[in-house]
Amino acid sequence: MRIWPFLILALAVSCSTPGPLQRAVPRQKIAKKVRLQEAKEKPVVNEKLIQRLREADVTVVDVRSTEEFVNGHLVGAKHIDFLRDDFEKQVGKLDRRKRYYLYCASGNLSGKALQYLLARGVKAETLEPYETLKSEGIPMEGLSP
Repeated sequence: MRIWPFLILALAVSCSTPGPLQRAVPRQKIAKKVRLQEAKEKPVVNEKLIQRLREADVTVVDVRSTEEFVNGHLVGAKHIDFLRDDFEKQVGKLDRRKRYYLYCASGNLSGKALQYLLARGVKAETLEPYETLKSEGIPMEGLSP
């Protein structure tokens, strides 16, 4: 019967003492650390992209509609509307020695245009959608107020 007080005391002490994980990092710091890691993993689109776009053999191609292009596009972007009848003719005029970066509003049209260009031996890649590029601070022109 004399052992019960010691067991109760041992149980009370073990429950109130923080475990090694609780002592190591408080929950608030864990959440902050996760947010910092997520921020670090987010690609820095604008700096790398701007450097690539300054290269002489790179051209940005906007494959959105004419109305969308007129309302705003990347500075210096060439416009080739993917949905127009003359898309194939416009692609035929592209210099195959250059690299092309395609973008559209959602990524859907630029993905289809990318497949078309690659099948014809044109070096191309897709960029983020227009709104993402705009929010990343990529220089734009033709923006309506």
